[in-house]
Amino acid sequence: MTASDKLLPFSGYLVIEAGGVIAASFCGQLLADFGATVVKIEPPKSRGIDTLRHWGRVYKDGEGFLSCILNRNKKLITLDISSLDGAPLFARLLERADVLIENFKPGTMAGWGFDEERLKTINDRLIHVAISGFGQTGPMAKRTAFGAIAEAMGGLRALTGYTDRPPVRAGVSIGDSLAGLYAAFGTAMALLERKVSNRGQTVDVAIYEAVLGVIEDLLPTLEFFDTVRGPVGTGFDRFAPSNIYPTQNGGWILIAAPTDKLFRKLANCMNQRDLPDNPLFASQAVRAEHRGEIDGIIAEWTSTRDVDEIVQLLERENIPSGKVYTGVDILADPHIQAREMVVSVPNDRVGTVPMQGVVPKLSRTDGRILTSGGRIGCDNDEVYRKLLSLTADQVTALCEKGVI
Repeated sequence: MTASDKLLPFSGYLVIEAGGVIAASFCGQLLADFGATVVKIEPPKSRGIDTLRHWGRVYKDGEGFLSCILNRNKKLITLDISSLDGAPLFARLLERADVLIENFKPGTMAGWGFDEERLKTINDRLIHVAISGFGQTGPMAKRTAFGAIAEAMGGLRALTGYTDRPPVRAGVSIGDSLAGLYAAFGTAMALLERKVSNRGQTVDVAIYEAVLGVIEDLLPTLEFFDTVRGPVGTGFDRFAPSNIYPTQNGGWILIAAPTDKLFRKLANCMNQRDLPDNPLFASQAVRAEHRGEIDGIIAEWTSTRDVDEIVQLLERENIPSGKVYTGVDILADPHIQAREMVVSVPNDRVGTVPMQGVVPKLSRTDGRILTSGGRIGCDNDEVYRKLLSLTADQVTALCEKGVI
């Protein structure tokens, strides 16, 4: 730990992360970014490789780059928790830990001898963060799930896409990431409470509930207006204009000018000053009912102009707008660079890897990225010998037996 690490919010806390894929890994990444010592457990190579390492396009060693991001700042070890020799090592890690993060199917940990009562016996101050598709209780608790299934049950998929086509994916594993955020938030709350009670507790995060938690007013809209909200395509069903429009150079621009004042400014920019006087477009409420007509007029204007030209013109009038960024745009944007939201991090496989920076920004105790996620088991020797005081011969023997 460096001197600056001692100032970070989670410095001094030891987190054992025993989950795979995105949700648990993202939770661990957030804690590690802000100073926690996170020991990430992966299965030994003989037991298969965490799906996280195979996510997306693979590169060197048959691995992709998502693990480089989500495993950053962590100590990476291998351990077969379910084995006779591995379970005691896992217990010894938990004895020293403040937090355990896992996203196994409910019942899996108990099957390995680590149910809630056993965890309390091992360490009654342990915060157990359990992430699963449907939660640790209820009739669906033990059902197998991926984040995509939870997104469907949480109501998100029914709101994405177009009315005449099947619901679409957001483009990223948003359900898993939301669960990771809620899990990190739950961890912080449990650690704060532990300062008072000196006791651990379970943080039960269901991915479908993480999604359900951000669906805004879907439920009261159904209750009081008897309206089932559905997909609205690229726009906003209650405001207009607020949509994505084509530009001359093949890119897209998002323009949001739903208020009467902003709409009049936009009409002036388009040299259509009489547009707000049209009874169909005269007020914010009326425009929402005729958003298709408005979008057609704006699209006709934007399609004859360069996206940067439009952004500059609207910026001068303080009309919210922005180019729809691809990865190329993100890497080149000076604001993103100034905010250090793209950083190149050392990596033991490929030299450096570009990745997202730390969120949020703290004025005094901001997070940091020291390392990207490395090779499987790259920190076995350090963790087992320093943290658990095993000898070099013991580590070698465990490796030969396939325990680590």
